[in-house]
Amino acid sequence: MSIADALLIVGAASGILSLVITAWRERNKPTVDSANASSVNTAANIALIEPLTKRIDEMENEIAAMRGELEDLRLGVGILTAQLIEVGRTPRWKPRNSSTTAKPVTGFKR
Repeated sequence: MSIADALLIVGAASGILSLVITAWRERNKPTVDSANASSVNTAANIALIEPLTKRIDEMENEIAAMRGELEDLRLGVGILTAQLIEVGRTPRWKPRNSSTTAKPVTGFKR
């Protein structure tokens, strides 16, 4: 092997090494696009969270109103059932697992 061949090999090796180092640095270098994409993603998430939070609040209010109405209806069924029993009638329907216990109604006028 001559000195020219050795220099050629060393030159080629150093060129390949510098190419690999440059490619590695470029790959690991943070880009403006990824930072921009992150801020765009954050803005989009915030824009979505606000209407969803509002909708959840509305739904919670609707559920609370429905629970109140359901409780009123349960109490009403209990009262009507007790009234039927008071006048000596047997109700045709009985709630399966009612959490409301009907108390006899006093002062019922026919």
